[in-house]
Amino acid sequence: MAEAVVQNLDALVTKDYLDQVLDARFAKQESNFQEWRSDVRGEFRLVHVMQALLVAGVFLPQLRALLG
Repeated sequence: MAEAVVQNLDALVTKDYLDQVLDARFAKQESNFQEWRSDVRGEFRLVHVMQALLVAGVFLPQLRALLG
């Protein structure tokens, strides 16, 4: 039994090592999330501009025809 423990001692993970690995992974995930978030904001800006053009090009002439 002691021989098996000694042979597998290198495979044990310490709490400090696990914390270090998880902190690194979470930091990378947070970085990826921030990058994705900025990309989505840019896409939403484009959608808002397209909606404004749609309103100006379609609905405003119809409104002018109703009021004029």
